Amino acid sequence: MKWGNFLGYLIGDKNTIQHEAQSADKMSTEPLDTERFRLQQQEQFFSEATDIHGDLPAAYHHWSQHFVQPHLKELFKADDAIGFYASCLKVHISRIKPKGPLRIASIGCGEASAEIDLCKMLIGMGINDVTFIGVDIATGAIQRAQEAAQREGLDGHFSFSVMNFHDFFKANSFDVVIAHQVLHHVVELEALFEDIRVSIGRSGIFMSVDMIGRNGHMLWPEALAIFDRFWEA
Repeated sequence: MKWGNFLGYLIGDKNTIQHEAQSADKMSTEPLDTERFRLQQQEQFFSEATDIHGDLPAAYHHWSQHFVQPHLKELFKADDAIGFYASCLKVHISRIKPKGPLRIASIGCGEASAEIDLCKMLIGMGINDVTFIGVDIATGAIQRAQEAAQREGLDGHFSFSVMNFHDFFKANSFDVVIAHQVLHHVVELEALFEDIRVSIGRSGIFMSVDMIGRNGHMLWPEALAIFDRFWEA
């Protein structure tokens, strides 16, 4: 489950933090085109990694159950991020009454586990006429997403592309755009939001669940030193 991934970085997956820290160190010494270098690092890591965050710790479940879920239930009648998306989509569909399949773009979809869960939930709600278009820069992750959609019998509801976000939006328009736990990887958020705004037009919606910190999900150095001691215990 990707909801609350940032605690996977904070507590559950030391290797991920170390990898990102090492990537940041390499970027600082790269004299030219640091953005391309950063994207290459992420593409390689997320193409190869199949268990990015590991098991979420008990602290995450306590935080989620006591401080997040009550608000989701009150505002959206939802238990988690997938339920939140489904609730918003149900309302949106009732408003715009699409004449064809609802086109839902998911940027940085990775292996599309959240998107597949959302598709199954929508079908369970009687919302069958939906098409998910997933995009990611990680070729390996997209291959696993395609395989997962096929295993679930949902490949007719999905298509995937390996592409950067700007080129993706330049060539497409959508009813809905989802950014699930991905914005922390984006440096130029304003440029991305402008691409999304143009893509969805006046009637579309943008939905996201994320945690944006000082440097994505990376810890402050003084906080990382404390967590290092916990991991060594």
